[in-house]
Amino acid sequence: APAGSARLYISRAGLPVKRGSMLLESRIETLLRRDGYEVFHPQEHPIEVQIARYKAARQIVALDGSALHLAGMIVPEDCRVAIINRGPSQNIEDYQRQFRHFIGIEPVRIDAILRYWFQAGRRVVKRETHALADFPTLGQGLHQAGFISSTEGWENPDAATIAAAVADRAQRCGVTLQEYSADGA
Repeated sequence: APAGSARLYISRAGLPVKRGSMLLESRIETLLRRDGYEVFHPQEHPIEVQIARYKAARQIVALDGSALHLAGMIVPEDCRVAIINRGPSQNIEDYQRQFRHFIGIEPVRIDAILRYWFQAGRRVVKRETHALADFPTLGQGLHQAGFISSTEGWENPDAATIAAAVADRAQRCGVTLQEYSADGA
């Protein structure tokens, strides 16, 4: 049975960092909580709880990721979904297609990557990058689509905050990270 919040942010912040991620995802969580979203980490819950949460949701915001496979099969037809592209890969299109074909929902796609980092000296594997969102673009996209009430607070972090996040990620991954622009240069 449906159980949980009407507004759900499906977070990847608790997943292993080597799988690719969004830097400073905790800022996204904080800003969405302010707008009434429950931050949900599906890997921490049994499948029954995940199903109940997705069935209860009327608005879902999520980074593109595997939790959307289940959501794309069971959310209510009147649920609105926004998927944030989390890197240079186009896997987001698979999730959009699943919602379209399984439920008949056309998710809002938000592309707001400012830069990304990958292990230095290796070929870039697009799904393993560590991306930095362009927060103003992300906030504007969510606001224009009706997922948040205001763009207040959706500013880019300062250079020191970004540098600390990249250093932390490199340390947690045990590698040296190299910066790339959003266009892959």
